[in-house]
Amino acid sequence: MNTMHKFHAGAGALLLASAPALTWAAGASAAQQCTTQAALQNKSIKVEEAKALFVPKAQNLTATSTTKDLLINGDQLNEFEATLTTYEVKADGTLTVLTNSASAEDKDFLTIYSFKQYRSDGNNKYGISIRLDINYHSSSGAISLANLFGFLSASGNASKFKGNLSLSAHGLVNPKIAALLPVPAKLDDSAAAQYFSYMGALKGLITDKDTTIDPVLLSPCA
Repeated sequence: MNTMHKFHAGAGALLLASAPALTWAAGASAAQQCTTQAALQNKSIKVEEAKALFVPKAQNLTATSTTKDLLINGDQLNEFEATLTTYEVKADGTLTVLTNSASAEDKDFLTIYSFKQYRSDGNNKYGISIRLDINYHSSSGAISLANLFGFLSASGNASKFKGNLSLSAHGLVNPKIAALLPVPAKLDDSAAAQYFSYMGALKGLITDKDTTIDPVLLSPCA
């Protein structure tokens, strides 16, 4: 079974003030634009798939072997990607990707900042994902995606956004992960800085000697 660690905290607008400078990924093709929450999820893969891609010469696998038994390490993930994507969440739960700017009058949004390290096989990407999800409701205003984090954290907009923030790691197995991800107790600028610090610490674990990669099939749009 693939491993996913996830931590949540409520987030007001100020939580986003310490986000790194990012350029919104506007070049996503139609095929990469998910319309459901389920399509945003990474998927477990079979041992045979992982073996063929990462360790084709592996021996002594049994019917009870798992992908973790292949002892895949971070050095085998030779491609990298960081994306920032924002979806409007419709009343029926469907998603619409935003490409420039949008009215934010009484609407729900999901912004995903993710770091991926993987190996490609055709159009599929197999590896790990470290992901920050921000679900929020806007009472008024407009969103400019090129400066999304700055807009949400501006003091004049603080009362317009309510929501929550979650951080998750997928496909990364290391006993140090839980210790690196305490849930911030105070929801303020320092908590936001902590979340991005956690992301950096998780990236550092990818090539840690105690890390095993339990690769997942990465969602093409999250």
